Amino acid sequence: MAWKTQHHLVQHYRTHRHEFPGSSVEQYDVSAHETVAVGTDFEYVDPLTDDDHVGYFDRQTGRFTATTLDGLIVTHVITDEDYVTSLPYSDYQD
Repeated sequence: MAWKTQHHLVQHYRTHRHEFPGSSVEQYDVSAHETVAVGTDFEYVDPLTDDDHVGYFDRQTGRFTATTLDGLIVTHVITDEDYVTSLPYSDYQD
């Protein structure tokens, strides 16, 4: 699994690095992949793009990674369960 583009990874790291203090872009990438591996997967519609996505949420850490349906990572953030359940058409259940 890869990011949509390397530029996309760097952009998201710059936007969200405050949520992952002390992490490098490489560590941010590893964290996204770990979340996919351990998180609960669910489908939802991205509220900004109206695209179908697959989300992975790790309740213990609050990490959330989103991918396109074909498996490209589009974001990685820290959030809470209320957020992932409130996403449009979210079928998240834990």
